[in-house]
Amino acid sequence: MAAAGARGAGGETGLGTPATTEKRSLFGAPARYPGGWTEVGPGVHAWLQPNGDLGESNAGLVVGDGAAVLVDALWDERLTRRMLQGARELTDAPLTAAVLTHGDGDHCYGAHLLGEVETVATAAAAAQIAEERPAALAALQRAAAAGTAVARLPGAERALGDAAVVARYVARKFGPYRFAGLAPPPAPRRTFSGELELTAGGRTARLVEVGPAHSAGDLIVHVPDAAVVFAADVAFVGVTPIAWAGPIDNWRRALELVLSLEPAAIVPGHGPVCGAAELEALLRYWDWVEVASARGRAAGTGAYELARELLLAPEFAAAEWGGWDSPERLYVNLALIERTAAGRPLVRNPRDQLALFAGMARLDAELEARR
Repeated sequence: MAAAGARGAGGETGLGTPATTEKRSLFGAPARYPGGWTEVGPGVHAWLQPNGDLGESNAGLVVGDGAAVLVDALWDERLTRRMLQGARELTDAPLTAAVLTHGDGDHCYGAHLLGEVETVATAAAAAQIAEERPAALAALQRAAAAGTAVARLPGAERALGDAAVVARYVARKFGPYRFAGLAPPPAPRRTFSGELELTAGGRTARLVEVGPAHSAGDLIVHVPDAAVVFAADVAFVGVTPIAWAGPIDNWRRALELVLSLEPAAIVPGHGPVCGAAELEALLRYWDWVEVASARGRAAGTGAYELARELLLAPEFAAAEWGGWDSPERLYVNLALIERTAAGRPLVRNPRDQLALFAGMARLDAELEARR
């Protein structure tokens, strides 16, 4: 990207028309909505990866007069290169900044491909990015490929039930991504807390810290002149959200903030471009989870057993979130709420992470057996 001007890929792309179209998800499933770049507001574009499951994260581009701001990188080099190539087909405007909405790898691992572009994140996200190690995911992939070898990973003691079930789940969920040889993401060049405004060719992108919620350092990007909000991973559409940090009250406040901005288009971290209705459904989901958690704690039911009870109940399928992908994430959400209530927030360490993945794997296997 080296000069001013926006253009379509192979011609003009009218508002809402995808510059490229992905017909299948990274996992090989039929795409439920168009993938690739799509214009969601004047000069504001979203890169969508159907169907929004693990690692199928979205990105964005805000194009001004001779300058552009990128919103997020992707989980590996192959995916990030493809996204950046598509951006070059949209505009010649050079990238003057890249916003990393939080520290999870599927939103920052590809950032080292941005070269000298100034990367911006919250201070809390930067602290997480400093601890991210793609090599650990590569090791997990290798162990999963070897079946029960996943049980021999550091921190696996007492974290795993049926190691073969966990190995199959990990192999499937991480299968589309290439972590081997991937360098750790570079530290953001600019950090902040609270709010920050970036300008790109006369346009303003307003960054607002809303974490900890999904992760420790979540932010949203508001483009006022286009009425667009990149809500990142405080918004999941058609996919069950997952709370790694919490508290859920912060997540709820983040959703309410996005709604208060009255955007014409909301770009979630995972899933298709949406409006207010989808965020309101997320609020109802969190209400349901918190009520269920309180009931479970009062009855002495642990997070895993409660998640199993709720997901296998006949009425779950009829709930508005009953058809969302990855329902097994309910276990992580209940565990987060349970530990927050006890004053013991979840810790991002190998044993905790493996225990959470083991729980999700067992639930996923039970749900699959009943389909």
